[in-house]
Amino acid sequence: MASRRLGITLLELLVSISIIGLLVALLLPAVQSARETSRRLQCKNHLHQFGLALSNYHAAFGCFPCALPATAAGGPGGAGSDGRIYSPHSRLLHFMDQADVYNSINFSPGPDWGPQLSMNATAMRVKIDGFVCPSDPFASLARVSGISYRVSRGAVVGGKLGPEGPGAFGAWHWTRAADVVDGLSHTASMSEKTIGDESTIGKSRRTEYLFPVAVPFLLGLIPPEVGRQACQRADKLAHRTGGDSGASWFLNGFVHTWYSHVSTPNPDFFDCSFHEPFPLLFVAEGVFPARSYHRGGVNLLLMDGAVRFVSDSVSEGTWRAIASRAGGETTPDDF
Repeated sequence: MASRRLGITLLELLVSISIIGLLVALLLPAVQSARETSRRLQCKNHLHQFGLALSNYHAAFGCFPCALPATAAGGPGGAGSDGRIYSPHSRLLHFMDQADVYNSINFSPGPDWGPQLSMNATAMRVKIDGFVCPSDPFASLARVSGISYRVSRGAVVGGKLGPEGPGAFGAWHWTRAADVVDGLSHTASMSEKTIGDESTIGKSRRTEYLFPVAVPFLLGLIPPEVGRQACQRADKLAHRTGGDSGASWFLNGFVHTWYSHVSTPNPDFFDCSFHEPFPLLFVAEGVFPARSYHRGGVNLLLMDGAVRFVSDSVSEGTWRAIASRAGGETTPDDF
C-alpha cells in the first residue's frame, strides 16, 4: 500500500494562527489590567510607608517635618531648621529603613544652596525604590533620584509662610497633629506626581511644566482660582518648559517634592510656574496638581495614615477642602 504523508494544510495553519491571535487579543487587556492593579497596590503601599514614617516622626519630635525649613525660622525640638534645600522626605529617611542614607546627609546650614549641595552630592543621588511609583514609565529616567510622592501645600499657589499656610506642610512652619483641626482623617498629607521625561518641547502635560506664566498679581498674593485660570490659558508654545519634574527626593519646591490642591487631579492643562526657577529648579509659586498614570485618579495619603484612591472627577470644592487642615469645611466620607 502506498504510504500517506501526515500534515496540515495551509488553510488549517492560517485558521490556527487566527484563533491564537484572537485569544491573545482577548487575554492581553486582562493581563495588562491585572499588572496595573498590582502596580497601583504597590504604589499605595509606598504611600502607606510614608504615612508610618510621618507618624513615627511626629512621635519623636512632636510635629511633622517642615515643607521649607529656613535657618532663621527655628524649629521645635529636634525637628531641625537647617537649610532651605532639604525636603521633608530627607527628614523621614531614618523612619523608612534608610538610616544609612539619612546618616550620610550633612544637614549643617550653609549661606546658600551651593555649599549645602556640594556637601551632599553623593547622598542626593541615591535612588530609593520605595520613592517611585511602578506605574510611572519615566521613574528610571530621573537624572538625580526620582520621587513620585509629594507633600501637600494645600490649595495655594505658594507664598503662604508660617501658620498662614493652609496645607498639612507649611513653609517655615512645623505642623502638629493638634493643628489639624479638620481631623487627621479628612486632611491630605501626600499624593502622587508624575516624573518628568526630561523633554523641554511641551509635548506632555504629565511630564513638563511651563514657565514663567504671567498673572496679574504680585508673587505671594496670587489667589488659587486666578492661578488655575492663568495656567489653563497658558499657551505651551509661548513659554519655556521644564522636564525635570520629580527629579529629586532630596530637594524642595514644586518641581521636586511639593504639590497643590489648586486643581483637581490629572487636569487637562500643563503645570506652571509664575516665576523663573531658582537654583536647583526651586519653584515656590505655581500650580502643580496631583498626577498619576493610574486610570481615573490618584492615590492620596491622609494625615491619619490611611491611603485612598481619589477619582479625577472629585469636585473641586471637596478636593480643596481635603487639602485644608483647619478650614472648617465639611467633607464627605466617601470622597
